[in-house]
Amino acid sequence: MSLRGLNFPIFLSFWWVLISRFKLPDVHRLLQEASMADISYLFEEGALVDFDVEELARLVRALFADTPLRATTINKLLGGHPILTQ
Repeated sequence: MSLRGLNFPIFLSFWWVLISRFKLPDVHRLLQEASMADISYLFEEGALVDFDVEELARLVRALFADTPLRATTINKLLGGHPILTQ
């Protein structure tokens, strides 16, 4: 596939919208229903591989109070996706 003649900024915008559309239901589910245990479990099972670890860490920081459990969860997230690192 050639990218010749393709307006690259429009292509990148389209790609971002496409990726975001797939993430949106997951973000909604996490915001509405997920506990920290749910997020940890989904992360460990590989269900959140569409998210960058930094995105997940920011989400946990935004949703939960600053506690030792939150810090532990964030450190686990920043360690990388377990499915991708095995």
